[in-house]
Amino acid sequence: GQARMEEINKARAELDLKFKGIADEVMRASNENFLKQANAQFEAREQAVRHLVEPVGKDLEKLQNHIGEIEKARSGAYANIQTLITETGKQVDALNRSFRSPRIRGHWGEQQLENLFEMSQLRENVDYHKQVTAVTEDGLQRPDFVVNIPGGMQVVIDAKVPLENYLKAHETEDEQEQAKFFDSHAASVIGHARALGRKDYAKAFDSSLDLVVLFLPADPILDAAIRAKGSVWQDAWLQHKVLIATPSTIIALLHTIAAALQQAETQQNAEKIAEAAKDLCERIRVYAEHIDNVGKGLRRAVIAYDKGIGSFNSRLLPSVRRVEELGRVSEARQIEAPETLDIAPRHLSLWEEGAEDEE
Repeated sequence: GQARMEEINKARAELDLKFKGIADEVMRASNENFLKQANAQFEAREQAVRHLVEPVGKDLEKLQNHIGEIEKARSGAYANIQTLITETGKQVDALNRSFRSPRIRGHWGEQQLENLFEMSQLRENVDYHKQVTAVTEDGLQRPDFVVNIPGGMQVVIDAKVPLENYLKAHETEDEQEQAKFFDSHAASVIGHARALGRKDYAKAFDSSLDLVVLFLPADPILDAAIRAKGSVWQDAWLQHKVLIATPSTIIALLHTIAAALQQAETQQNAEKIAEAAKDLCERIRVYAEHIDNVGKGLRRAVIAYDKGIGSFNSRLLPSVRRVEELGRVSEARQIEAPETLDIAPRHLSLWEEGAEDEE
């Protein structure tokens, strides 16, 4: 029995070894087949993913290039903006320097006022005149504009540009110093009003109103003065007879004057038409008298003619006929009796209501 058991165990061991070998062979074959299938599937998936990712990569590359171009453009635009800011700053500095010149400021104010006149309906050298010379207590003066108004009156308008203290106030950041500059600015505006009031243009121009218009070419100039001293406008008017105006108010004044002048001109034209009609009627009346005298003369001539014809027919023609009969004058050569006139001049009835023409 012991030997039998050993043989059985040996056979079992051999079978286990064979089964193990077979299992290893099957496992190895399965692994190789699995790896092949896995590699094939991986390659297929890799190819599919590549097809999906490749366009995205190209788009990302294009996007990167576009972003680069945008960045270049942004850098260029920023440089241009910087250049523009620099140039603008230079122009502002140059403008500030220019406005510090009283001559340039004065020319700018005059030009602003002239532009507003061109926008109005007033006619140059008809409704207004520029740079008119006037004799005042201070000598010869040349106000910028003299405007005609209805009634044969005139308004003097002079442009002034008090900007020195106004600019200084905006250049400082110190509030107390800024307030002092604005106070000086308000005093400067009043000073210009006082100087204009003293020129007494009302006497220089015989028909001028007893006021002068002080034109400030920008509304903030007056606003700043009023903020510093609220009575600037009233003081200029009440103390110096100077009306301070800015572009927003002067244009309304000019349009009002233009409308008044047009109405006055229309009224004058109506009066001229009435005067012309009156003169025409007088001329017609004189002419009608002459025509009537001619008609009376024609009536007298017709009456005299008819009387002559009557005398000829009743007194001369019978004797003529006897002579013609005695002389045996042919009928063709006999004297014909003149015809009487059956018409008469019409009676002139121009001013007779309901008068009818006489035939």
